[in-house]
Amino acid sequence: LARDQLSAGNPTVAQTLYREALAIYEAEADRLGQLDTLLNPGAWLYHSLGDFTQALAVLRRAEQLALELNSPRHLAETYNDMAVNLYFLGRYAESMPFAEKALALSTELRDAHHEAYALMNQANALEATCGRSYTDLYRQYQRALHMEQALGDRRFIIATLVFMMILARRAGNA
Repeated sequence: LARDQLSAGNPTVAQTLYREALAIYEAEADRLGQLDTLLNPGAWLYHSLGDFTQALAVLRRAEQLALELNSPRHLAETYNDMAVNLYFLGRYAESMPFAEKALALSTELRDAHHEAYALMNQANALEATCGRSYTDLYRQYQRALHMEQALGDRRFIIATLVFMMILARRAGNA
């Protein structure tokens, strides 16, 4: 419900529903429910509102739970989300290790979505820190794009295309 309210443009209601859901899972000592709620709608809610610092605080809590629950899938998602929020805070060098951890975990898990997301996050950090050539970065974005196209994930297809456009503009190709 919190995600629906956020999509409908009701962030205050979304925050209330998120906090209520988290409180229920905490009262029931449902740690997996807490973890899922922290990741989405929790971190996504704060990211969508542009509160990247609060999103990171929620993600640090999710990371701790994922480690305690020994859930590599949740860790891959958490590390990807940490990378993207650090990127939006302009903390590119800090973003890179989280993108790399997410890439390693999602590759091991054969999770194509999170692997593509990690490739995009890694390329974003590399581009922002001049860590690779234009051609290498473009190929990495293309790899992420093709993976997401195969999965049919429109949201991440669009995000990847946006970052490819930004890269092309910065390289003087647009």
